[in-house]
Amino acid sequence: RCILWSLSSPPPNTPRYEFVAHIVVAVALQMMMTLRGGACQKAALRTNTACRILYLGRNSVGKDGAAALANALKAGGNSTLEALYLGGNRLAVEGAQRIAHMLTFNQTLTVLDLSHNQLGDDGVTAVASALPRNHTLATLSLASNGTTERGAANLNESLVKNRGLTSLSLAHSKFSSAAAEGFADMLGENRSLRILSLAGAIIGDEGARAFASLVREHADPVATRALYEAA
Repeated sequence: RCILWSLSSPPPNTPRYEFVAHIVVAVALQMMMTLRGGACQKAALRTNTACRILYLGRNSVGKDGAAALANALKAGGNSTLEALYLGGNRLAVEGAQRIAHMLTFNQTLTVLDLSHNQLGDDGVTAVASALPRNHTLATLSLASNGTTERGAANLNESLVKNRGLTSLSLAHSKFSSAAAEGFADMLGENRSLRILSLAGAIIGDEGARAFASLVREHADPVATRALYEAA
């Protein structure tokens, strides 16, 4: 079983000995990243039958690389990869749209990190639109993407219809108490989300009161959900 990551930052909780076993593969991946449009990543993913985790954080992956990865991960392409880390790249709105389109087809990914990618409200909305049609993605990070009330509202609308996501990070977003109240309302209807991170979003007293009301009204199971204070 291959667990593949970049040389600088392996995913958390992954055994270090696996890095030694697959270091040659990781070096090859870093070399692939220099090719225009991500053609090598696409080809490698289409033929991969072992790699389950792919970490491409902080590799200057743009819209072309996102398009190549998305095409490789659509239904009929790769059916092995379970976790994709794309944090700290420059996907922007167009890259997010490509990834979102892939999510409507892919039924293998369970973890997707899109943090620090300058997605803005339009990019977050694109990803949100795919969630009602995706039933396997369990962990999603949209942290530090400049999400405001508009993106939060669109995300909440999709989360009411989603039944697979269990962990969502919107840490260090740019919304306030109004958006927090919307998340509290969404949690009253959504029965799958267990972890929600709004750390650094400055929800204020009104936002905290909205979640306090939610906990009082829904002792089980909503009260057990954590406001996960992690970036």
